[in-house]
Amino acid sequence: MTSNGDDYVCRNIPGSLLHAAELCSARDEFIVFCDPDMIFVRQPDFSRNLSGEYYGYVNYDRKPVRRAAKKIGIRLEMLDRQKKELCCGPPYVIPVAAAKQLAEAWLRAIDEVSPREWDDVMGAFGLAVVKLGLNVTLTHIMNHNYWPNAMVNRDVIHYCYGDKTWSKRSYFTTRQARKVWSPAAVAQQGTILAELLSQIREASDFYSKIH
Repeated sequence: MTSNGDDYVCRNIPGSLLHAAELCSARDEFIVFCDPDMIFVRQPDFSRNLSGEYYGYVNYDRKPVRRAAKKIGIRLEMLDRQKKELCCGPPYVIPVAAAKQLAEAWLRAIDEVSPREWDDVMGAFGLAVVKLGLNVTLTHIMNHNYWPNAMVNRDVIHYCYGDKTWSKRSYFTTRQARKVWSPAAVAQQGTILAELLSQIREASDFYSKIH
């Protein structure tokens, strides 16, 4: 729930960051935020600075975003100078020392964007960064499954897309979810889809042993 009284589910990301900042006492630590539809292929080589993964579609030229920037006291020329490095999203790496301030500014920026689209949580992150005078390191540690037959060559897979072969959206209902552990899809070894299917089967084996 935003300060304006409307629902925006993605607001839980900076809200969670605010709570995480209260739990972390070591000022030299980092908080890593990933989406729930991300898996690790290997140990990620995370940045040691404030950083976010590159997303080319984050748009700081949209009128609602620019209006929000002005409402929170950002000069548009400042935003325009920095906007290329702000095209980012999860995984975020956030220094604990900056986490509380960043979360509060992020929440305020979200609340000022109207009308709001699903990905404005990423644009609001960028506005918060500019407002606080911070800089972001863009990372490239993630594959996604828009091209499921591409070879895995990064540390993280974001399975936010899908097609008729396999999609996370095929398992919304309770009945559909029962089938998640035994996907019928077949994939070439070493591809993004093959890694997804392999980790699903490994998880199935793991949980079957627990029960």
